[in-house]
Amino acid sequence: MGSVETYGLDWEKAEKATLNKSAKFVVHLVAKVASKKDLAKYSRNWKFEKRVRVDESGKWTSDKRGLTAFFIWLSLRTSNPKCSLQDIYIPALNQTANSTLTNHNITLNLKFKNVMKDKSVRYDDLNLTLLYYSKNNSQTVGNKIMKGFKQGHSGKSHKQETVEAFGVPWDEAEDAAKNKSAVFGVSLSTKIKFKIMFWYTKKHHWRFEANVTVDDTGKCSDGGVPRPRWWCPVAGFLVILYFTDLMF
Repeated sequence: MGSVETYGLDWEKAEKATLNKSAKFVVHLVAKVASKKDLAKYSRNWKFEKRVRVDESGKWTSDKRGLTAFFIWLSLRTSNPKCSLQDIYIPALNQTANSTLTNHNITLNLKFKNVMKDKSVRYDDLNLTLLYYSKNNSQTVGNKIMKGFKQGHSGKSHKQETVEAFGVPWDEAEDAAKNKSAVFGVSLSTKIKFKIMFWYTKKHHWRFEANVTVDDTGKCSDGGVPRPRWWCPVAGFLVILYFTDLMF
Protein backbone atom coordinates (compact mmCIF):
# COMPACT_ATOMS: atom_id res chain seq x y z
CA MET A 1 0.00 0.00 0.00
CA GLY A 2 1.34 3.45 -0.89
CA SER A 3 0.47 7.00 0.12
CA VAL A 4 0.40 10.03 -2.15
CA GLU A 5 0.52 13.66 -1.08
CA THR A 6 -2.25 15.59 -2.81
CA TYR A 7 -2.25 19.20 -3.96
CA GLY A 8 -4.67 21.66 -5.57
CA LEU A 9 -7.74 19.91 -4.13
CA ASP A 10 -10.77 21.93 -2.98
CA TRP A 11 -11.30 20.10 0.31
CA GLU A 12 -14.50 21.93 1.26
CA LYS A 13 -16.18 20.98 -2.00
CA ALA A 14 -14.85 17.42 -1.73
CA GLU A 15 -16.14 17.10 1.85
CA LYS A 16 -19.64 18.16 0.79
CA ALA A 17 -19.53 15.68 -2.07
CA THR A 18 -18.62 12.82 0.27
CA LEU A 19 -21.83 13.40 2.23
CA ASN A 20 -23.77 12.49 -0.95
CA LYS A 21 -21.28 9.76 -1.85
CA SER A 22 -20.53 11.69 -5.02
CA ALA A 23 -16.87 12.59 -4.50
CA LYS A 24 -15.08 11.05 -7.46
CA PHE A 25 -11.39 10.33 -7.67
CA VAL A 26 -9.36 8.83 -10.49
CA VAL A 27 -6.31 6.65 -9.94
CA HIS A 28 -4.00 6.86 -12.94
CA LEU A 29 -0.80 4.83 -13.29
CA VAL A 30 1.70 5.02 -16.15
CA ALA A 31 4.77 2.84 -16.48
CA LYS A 32 7.07 1.24 -19.01
CA VAL A 33 7.12 -2.53 -19.18
CA ALA A 34 10.43 -4.25 -19.91
CA SER A 35 10.86 -7.69 -21.39
CA LYS A 36 12.51 -10.34 -19.18
CA LYS A 37 14.86 -11.22 -22.01
CA ASP A 38 16.15 -7.69 -22.32
CA LEU A 39 15.62 -5.59 -19.20
CA ALA A 40 17.53 -2.70 -20.71
CA LYS A 41 15.01 -2.34 -23.51
CA TYR A 42 11.54 -0.97 -22.76
CA SER A 43 9.06 -2.79 -24.93
CA ARG A 44 5.88 -0.76 -24.45
CA ASN A 45 4.00 1.69 -22.29
CA TRP A 46 1.56 0.41 -19.68
CA LYS A 47 -1.41 2.35 -18.34
CA PHE A 48 -3.98 1.72 -15.63
CA GLU A 49 -6.97 3.88 -14.69
CA LYS A 50 -9.59 3.34 -12.00
CA ARG A 51 -12.49 5.60 -11.02
CA VAL A 52 -13.80 5.45 -7.44
CA ARG A 53 -16.43 7.22 -5.36
CA VAL A 54 -15.61 8.20 -1.80
CA ASP A 55 -18.12 8.61 1.08
CA GLU A 56 -17.88 10.45 4.39
CA SER A 57 -15.77 7.66 5.88
CA GLY A 58 -13.01 8.50 3.43
CA LYS A 59 -13.24 5.11 1.72
CA TRP A 60 -14.51 4.13 -1.68
CA THR A 61 -18.13 3.06 -1.98
CA SER A 62 -20.13 1.32 -4.69
CA ASP A 63 -23.10 2.92 -6.39
CA LYS A 64 -26.20 0.81 -5.77
CA ARG A 65 -27.94 2.41 -8.71
CA GLY A 66 -25.08 1.36 -10.94
CA LEU A 67 -25.25 -2.17 -9.57
CA THR A 68 -29.00 -2.33 -10.12
CA ALA A 69 -28.68 -1.05 -13.69
CA PHE A 70 -25.88 -3.52 -14.35
CA PHE A 71 -27.89 -6.55 -13.21
CA ILE A 72 -30.98 -5.37 -15.09
CA TRP A 73 -28.83 -5.09 -18.21
CA LEU A 74 -27.51 -8.62 -17.64
CA SER A 75 -31.05 -10.02 -17.37
CA LEU A 76 -32.32 -8.21 -20.49
CA ARG A 77 -29.35 -8.46 -22.84
CA THR A 78 -29.63 -10.88 -25.75
CA SER A 79 -27.15 -12.63 -28.02
CA ASN A 80 -27.76 -13.65 -31.61
CA PRO A 81 -27.93 -17.39 -32.25
CA LYS A 82 -25.06 -19.06 -34.08
CA CYS A 83 -25.32 -21.02 -37.30
CA SER A 84 -22.81 -23.23 -39.07
CA LEU A 85 -22.80 -25.20 -42.30
CA GLN A 86 -21.95 -28.72 -41.18
CA ASP A 87 -21.92 -30.47 -44.55
CA ILE A 88 -22.76 -30.06 -48.22
CA TYR A 89 -23.26 -32.64 -50.96
CA ILE A 90 -23.66 -32.01 -54.68
CA PRO A 91 -24.25 -35.34 -56.51
CA ALA A 92 -23.72 -33.79 -59.95
CA LEU A 93 -20.07 -33.10 -59.06
CA ASN A 94 -19.39 -36.52 -57.56
CA GLN A 95 -17.11 -38.02 -60.18
CA THR A 96 -16.04 -40.94 -57.97
CA ALA A 97 -19.51 -42.45 -58.24
CA ASN A 98 -21.37 -43.22 -61.45
CA SER A 99 -23.54 -40.13 -61.04
CA THR A 100 -24.70 -37.96 -63.88
CA LEU A 101 -25.32 -34.27 -64.25
CA THR A 102 -29.08 -34.87 -64.30
CA ASN A 103 -29.29 -34.77 -60.48
CA HIS A 104 -29.19 -31.05 -59.74
CA ASN A 105 -30.09 -31.29 -56.08
CA ILE A 106 -27.81 -29.80 -53.42
CA THR A 107 -28.11 -31.11 -49.87
CA LEU A 108 -27.10 -28.99 -46.89
CA ASN A 109 -26.75 -29.80 -43.21
CA LEU A 110 -27.12 -26.74 -41.01
CA LYS A 111 -26.68 -26.39 -37.26
CA PHE A 112 -28.38 -23.65 -35.24
CA LYS A 113 -27.36 -22.94 -31.66
CA ASN A 114 -28.97 -20.70 -29.04
CA VAL A 115 -26.06 -19.50 -26.91
CA MET A 116 -28.30 -18.04 -24.18
CA LYS A 117 -29.01 -20.14 -21.09
CA ASP A 118 -32.06 -18.21 -19.91
CA LYS A 119 -33.82 -17.03 -23.09
CA SER A 120 -35.40 -18.81 -26.03
CA VAL A 121 -35.35 -17.78 -29.70
CA ARG A 122 -38.10 -17.91 -32.31
CA TYR A 123 -37.21 -17.82 -36.01
CA ASP A 124 -39.56 -16.60 -38.73
CA ASP A 125 -39.48 -18.53 -42.01
CA LEU A 126 -35.92 -18.48 -43.32
CA ASN A 127 -34.90 -17.47 -46.85
CA LEU A 128 -32.26 -19.93 -48.06
CA THR A 129 -30.21 -18.86 -51.09
CA LEU A 130 -27.49 -20.82 -52.89
CA LEU A 131 -24.83 -19.12 -54.99
CA TYR A 132 -22.17 -20.30 -57.41
CA TYR A 133 -18.96 -18.31 -57.86
CA SER A 134 -17.70 -18.58 -61.42
CA LYS A 135 -14.48 -17.12 -62.74
CA ASN A 136 -15.98 -13.70 -63.42
CA ASN A 137 -18.97 -13.26 -61.14
CA SER A 138 -21.40 -14.90 -58.73
CA GLN A 139 -24.93 -16.00 -59.50
CA THR A 140 -27.92 -17.30 -57.60
CA VAL A 141 -28.49 -20.98 -58.34
CA GLY A 142 -31.12 -21.98 -55.78
CA ASN A 143 -33.81 -20.68 -53.44
CA LYS A 144 -35.93 -22.22 -50.75
CA ILE A 145 -38.10 -21.14 -47.82
CA MET A 146 -37.30 -22.99 -44.61
CA LYS A 147 -40.08 -23.25 -42.06
CA GLY A 148 -39.55 -21.18 -38.92
CA PHE A 149 -38.94 -22.86 -35.59
CA LYS A 150 -38.28 -22.20 -31.92
CA GLN A 151 -35.17 -22.94 -29.86
CA GLY A 152 -35.22 -23.30 -26.10
CA HIS A 153 -32.55 -22.32 -23.62
CA SER A 154 -29.12 -23.39 -24.93
CA GLY A 155 -30.97 -25.29 -27.65
CA LYS A 156 -29.32 -26.89 -30.68
CA SER A 157 -31.16 -27.65 -33.92
CA HIS A 158 -29.93 -29.59 -36.94
CA LYS A 159 -31.68 -28.94 -40.24
CA GLN A 160 -31.13 -30.86 -43.49
CA GLU A 161 -32.39 -29.13 -46.59
CA THR A 162 -32.32 -30.21 -50.23
CA VAL A 163 -32.49 -27.49 -52.85
CA GLU A 164 -32.90 -28.00 -56.60
CA ALA A 165 -30.22 -25.93 -58.30
CA PHE A 166 -30.76 -24.01 -61.53
CA GLY A 167 -28.51 -22.08 -63.89
CA VAL A 168 -25.27 -23.72 -62.73
CA PRO A 169 -22.66 -23.95 -65.49
CA TRP A 170 -22.09 -27.62 -64.71
CA ASP A 171 -19.28 -28.16 -67.20
CA GLU A 172 -17.32 -25.30 -65.67
CA ALA A 173 -18.18 -26.43 -62.13
CA GLU A 174 -17.10 -30.00 -62.93
CA ASP A 175 -13.72 -28.81 -64.22
CA ALA A 176 -13.29 -26.62 -61.14
CA ALA A 177 -14.22 -29.51 -58.84
CA LYS A 178 -11.40 -31.60 -60.33
CA ASN A 179 -9.02 -28.88 -59.13
CA LYS A 180 -10.83 -28.54 -55.79
CA SER A 181 -11.84 -24.98 -56.66
CA ALA A 182 -15.62 -25.08 -57.24
CA VAL A 183 -16.95 -22.46 -54.84
CA PHE A 184 -20.57 -22.37 -53.66
CA GLY A 185 -22.16 -19.95 -51.22
CA VAL A 186 -24.99 -20.37 -48.69
CA SER A 187 -27.01 -17.43 -47.40
CA LEU A 188 -29.77 -17.41 -44.77
CA SER A 189 -31.87 -14.43 -43.77
CA THR A 190 -34.86 -14.07 -41.48
CA LYS A 191 -36.22 -12.21 -38.49
CA ILE A 192 -35.86 -13.48 -34.94
CA LYS A 193 -37.28 -12.52 -31.58
CA PHE A 194 -36.24 -13.45 -28.07
CA LYS A 195 -38.42 -14.63 -25.21
CA ILE A 196 -37.45 -13.04 -21.88
CA MET A 197 -39.42 -14.63 -19.04
CA PHE A 198 -43.05 -14.24 -20.20
CA TRP A 199 -42.82 -11.85 -23.14
CA TYR A 200 -41.15 -11.58 -26.54
CA THR A 201 -38.92 -8.77 -27.76
CA LYS A 202 -39.44 -7.01 -31.04
CA LYS A 203 -38.13 -8.75 -34.15
CA HIS A 204 -34.54 -8.31 -35.30
CA HIS A 205 -32.93 -9.02 -38.67
CA TRP A 206 -30.61 -12.02 -38.63
CA ARG A 207 -28.31 -13.24 -41.41
CA PHE A 208 -25.81 -16.02 -41.98
CA GLU A 209 -23.40 -16.49 -44.90
CA ALA A 210 -20.76 -19.09 -45.68
CA ASN A 211 -18.72 -20.13 -48.71
CA VAL A 212 -17.44 -23.62 -49.32
CA THR A 213 -15.10 -25.17 -51.88
CA VAL A 214 -16.24 -28.47 -53.41
CA ASP A 215 -14.06 -31.18 -54.96
CA ASP A 216 -14.79 -34.07 -57.34
CA THR A 217 -16.55 -36.06 -54.58
CA GLY A 218 -19.27 -33.42 -54.45
CA LYS A 219 -18.29 -32.52 -50.88
CA CYS A 220 -16.13 -29.95 -49.15
CA SER A 221 -12.62 -30.20 -50.57
CA ASP A 222 -10.71 -29.77 -47.28
CA GLY A 223 -12.75 -32.34 -45.34
CA GLY A 224 -14.66 -29.78 -43.34
CA VAL A 225 -16.75 -26.67 -43.79
CA PRO A 226 -15.15 -23.41 -42.63
CA ARG A 227 -16.87 -21.88 -39.62
CA PRO A 228 -17.57 -18.15 -39.32
CA ARG A 229 -15.71 -16.21 -36.66
CA TRP A 230 -17.86 -14.79 -33.89
CA TRP A 231 -16.81 -11.62 -32.08
CA CYS A 232 -19.93 -11.25 -29.94
CA PRO A 233 -18.58 -13.04 -26.81
CA VAL A 234 -15.48 -10.84 -26.85
CA ALA A 235 -17.53 -7.70 -27.31
CA GLY A 236 -19.86 -8.76 -24.51
CA PHE A 237 -16.89 -9.29 -22.21
CA LEU A 238 -15.61 -5.80 -22.97
CA VAL A 239 -19.05 -4.31 -22.33
CA ILE A 240 -19.20 -6.08 -18.98
CA LEU A 241 -15.82 -4.61 -18.05
CA TYR A 242 -17.06 -1.18 -19.07
CA PHE A 243 -20.21 -1.37 -16.94
CA THR A 244 -18.22 -2.77 -14.02
CA ASP A 245 -15.88 0.20 -14.21
CA LEU A 246 -18.82 2.63 -14.20
CA MET A 247 -20.17 1.20 -10.96
CA PHE A 248 -17.30 2.60 -8.90
